[in-house]
Amino acid sequence: MPKSKRNRLVNMTQVSKKTREDKDKLFANIRETGMNGFIKSQLPKFAAAHPQIEISVSPRPAKHPTIVGHYINGNSRSLLVKNMQPMDILRAAESMRDTNGEKLRRANKPVTSINPSVRGIWSPYHGTGEAV
Repeated sequence: MPKSKRNRLVNMTQVSKKTREDKDKLFANIRETGMNGFIKSQLPKFAAAHPQIEISVSPRPAKHPTIVGHYINGNSRSLLVKNMQPMDILRAAESMRDTNGEKLRRANKPVTSINPSVRGIWSPYHGTGEAV
């Protein structure tokens, strides 16, 4: 290897030719992951198993992939699926299928009821005040 004046190695490239075949083999596995892999492998099975769901695929160049669910009650929910594997995207689509589209609400009490209590709220000041 040639050396420079200050005894440092000079960069010399060892590769003289790159072939396109190597690039295709290298990126073959990458094409089968993510949203493209989901569309090729899992989406046809999911669509065949659930014919009541309308599925449309629209390209969004230079944007992250998302799944958008439009529900019958008028609500819609979107989910960002970037950097997910096809099976993870399938799980996300199934969870979106299983929800009803209503907004998530926090339950402050263990029992949620639309009817008020029949007996009312207990208070120590009500009643006859009998000694125990």
